[in-house]
Amino acid sequence: MTKKCFVIMPISDSDGYPEGHFRRVYEHLIKPACNDANFIPIRADDITKTNYIVINILRNLVNCEMCVCDIS
Repeated sequence: MTKKCFVIMPISDSDGYPEGHFRRVYEHLIKPACNDANFIPIRADDITKTNYIVINILRNLVNCEMCVCDIS
């Protein structure tokens, strides 16, 4: 069984951070750490279904074995 890690974090640039900051945090820190721990990282913008994003977020919060939240 494949374990999934739902990653909650900004998916676009935010004031006060350099351009691309959160994309780099995800790609270079969170994603490799998940892979090293044998989890598949999933972020809300990785989901290709056409549901409302809130439905996808709630579904992943309930169904994923782990959740990581970047609140910086």
